[in-house]
Amino acid sequence: MVIVDPKHAAFFARLKSFAKGGRPAFKDAEVKPQAPVVYVLLKTDAVKSLSIAYETKTEEMSLSNVAGMLPGKSKANEYVVFSGHYDHLGIINSMDGDSIANGADDDATGTTAVIALARYFKRLNNNERTLIFVAFTAEEIGGYGSQYFSKNLSADQTVAMFNIEMIGKASKFGQNSAFITGFERSDFGAILQKIWRVRPLNFTLIPIRSSNFFTVVTTLRWPV
Repeated sequence: MVIVDPKHAAFFARLKSFAKGGRPAFKDAEVKPQAPVVYVLLKTDAVKSLSIAYETKTEEMSLSNVAGMLPGKSKANEYVVFSGHYDHLGIINSMDGDSIANGADDDATGTTAVIALARYFKRLNNNERTLIFVAFTAEEIGGYGSQYFSKNLSADQTVAMFNIEMIGKASKFGQNSAFITGFERSDFGAILQKIWRVRPLNFTLIPIRSSNFFTVVTTLRWPV
């Protein structure tokens, strides 16, 4: 049991909403039994004893990624992937009478970009490598759609992957900017900078301490 001081009520509300989602897992995965953790919002000097009872249930959900493919002309066994996730937070605490988390930016913008790219490359019809376009499910509850996808795609055959997220508004790094997570882990950013002829990109390393994706986020900036 974890007792949370009432001064952390705002965080407690977020924790409560997250806990209501249960503990998702793949159907065939081995889920190790864990003792339940109960969070209680109260002043410690207000309680002398506390009794807790709980019940658990298992619910099976059917979820699907949505994917399409354009076979490559000369390098069909090499893949370039464009992706985004189509789920969001679902039903949340009501704000101004609306409790549906629509996810217009996170990540309808990414899935829209993936669809637009699929249409664009289909019209060109000149891709040498096989192009895969995929919208992932269950990202917000643990990235289950992308986990399943990665287990069923050969990493050795995958040349590059563009995962697109939250492009519906100006970046917090400034107008006309974008960022790549994990820039220092590959030569992907340098290649993009080399081939970008119309608007040369300037790369800036910005430390990000609030994210668990990578240690560094790299910003790509171009002139207005």
